[in-house]
Amino acid sequence: MKTYICVGHICTNLEITYNRNSIVLRNIVIDTGAVQSIINSEFVSEIGIKAEYIDEFMKTYGIGGEMLFFVER
Repeated sequence: MKTYICVGHICTNLEITYNRNSIVLRNIVIDTGAVQSIINSEFVSEIGIKAEYIDEFMKTYGIGGEMLFFVER
């Protein structure tokens, strides 16, 4: 994984492949203190990743409050 500094943060580019469709997300901040990583579903919807009734939904908490997200494997 190649890393670089972007606006004072450690960043990388991330390629995601889902059902043979791929997308590259650029300038992903690496949070070394995070327990989990969450990707905004708007950025990956074009390759078919979207919430469905069979997905597992979870809640996470942080400085900004709580947030609901779905898990796709």
